[in-house]
Amino acid sequence: MTDMNDRPTDLALRYVEGELDAQELARFEKAHLSDPELRAEVDAARQVIRGLKSMGEEDLRGRLREADAELSSRAKTALLRSRNPWWRWAAAAVLVLGAGLWWTQRDTPQRLAAEFALEERGLPVLMGADSRMDEIMNAYKQGDLATTEQLIEQARATSPGNDTLAYFAGMVAMRQGLHTLAVKELVQVDASSVFAERAGYQLAIASLNRGDVTAARILLDALTQSRDPQLAVRARDLLDRL
Repeated sequence: MTDMNDRPTDLALRYVEGELDAQELARFEKAHLSDPELRAEVDAARQVIRGLKSMGEEDLRGRLREADAELSSRAKTALLRSRNPWWRWAAAAVLVLGAGLWWTQRDTPQRLAAEFALEERGLPVLMGADSRMDEIMNAYKQGDLATTEQLIEQARATSPGNDTLAYFAGMVAMRQGLHTLAVKELVQVDASSVFAERAGYQLAIASLNRGDVTAARILLDALTQSRDPQLAVRARDLLDRL
């Protein structure tokens, strides 16, 4: 477990809400890489907050009131102390709503990044001459990020500067929540690459997760002229919310 001073639940919420300063963010992302418990906290926080926003306040209030009625105060306390982050976040939601409070609906950069995230499903596995790329895509699509990362590094030893490898290295970092590393990888994608516009959009999302709204605006503004109409619309819609 990370030795950072705040509790994991507090750190996860501050990270998802974009409230960590630059130094805290760097420390958090380093801890996030090696700490599976912290990664679980972040995943739980994102899912619960996304659910709170998407389900609608009244609907969720009703559901949580039902859950609240079935839980004694002792049970709620036990859940909050549980090592299972999903139970802990669910119990926290019950207590927050029971107190008549609600998460603010402001559009923080990190919330917008989550809302406008563009999922990268990977390239088709062609079973062709490039078996190395097929292996990378198989691991990526299966969610085996450690193997994907290892295979990409092996491929880079013989293909340095490969835009496809840089792009998917960036996507692996994005999936791990390592946004600073994602930026470092994605900026290596050449402007002439077939991945250039997708890399630009993912860079904008990574920048928002890092709290760098200025960089995100510049990237999104360029993408409003994208040859991909769906990407152009997505970029304009996100810009309108910034």
